[in-house]
Amino acid sequence: MNAASHRNSEISDILRQRVCLSLIDAPAVLHESALAAEFRISRTPIRQILQALAMEGMVEVRPGVGSVATQLNPGSRAGDMLVFTQFALAAANCVADPAIAPRVQDTLGQLEHRIAQVVVPRPEDYAAMYCRIVTLTSALADDEIAHQSLRMALWRVARWRTLDFRADPRRTWSETADFVTLFRATLSVDSAPHLLRTIAAIGEGLYRRALADPA
Repeated sequence: MNAASHRNSEISDILRQRVCLSLIDAPAVLHESALAAEFRISRTPIRQILQALAMEGMVEVRPGVGSVATQLNPGSRAGDMLVFTQFALAAANCVADPAIAPRVQDTLGQLEHRIAQVVVPRPEDYAAMYCRIVTLTSALADDEIAHQSLRMALWRVARWRTLDFRADPRRTWSETADFVTLFRATLSVDSAPHLLRTIAAIGEGLYRRALADPA
């Protein structure tokens, strides 16, 4: 990855985190010109980044307004968790090489370092942590379609879980940090398909919780 691509990837993740930090009744609005000025790059790569986020279902383009975070519907929360669970299972069934990719180890190390640095977590810390989790989990899927589908589903989960963090920071941070610990504990002995199925089981737990408490 060249320097420009790396920078664009960093900006993409920053904007995804901003979307995750949106409230249901106050969605983030991303303006192309303002972002170009903020990140000191031309509007063309910003436009491409926003188009990619729209393809992921993170934002929708509204003429005269900007790119607005897609609306989360509380009534669809359980369905979003179920979609994630099913995509994780599908990704597990599509893995061609069961070996864990080296980049997974690298991303996990970065995530553990970030968690260790946080003393009193803020919503921004949680969104950044989940950004790493999306990268970590989707990297287990080596089929391109499964990889992209899983990422899209994971970003929707990330938005819901960031809202959970705002409501109950201690519980949500602890649950997510425990997931990272579980990932590390099983990484050296598990294959990518088995890890994806383990992650799908966690998704099923979130699905059942959403069914029990749709609010």
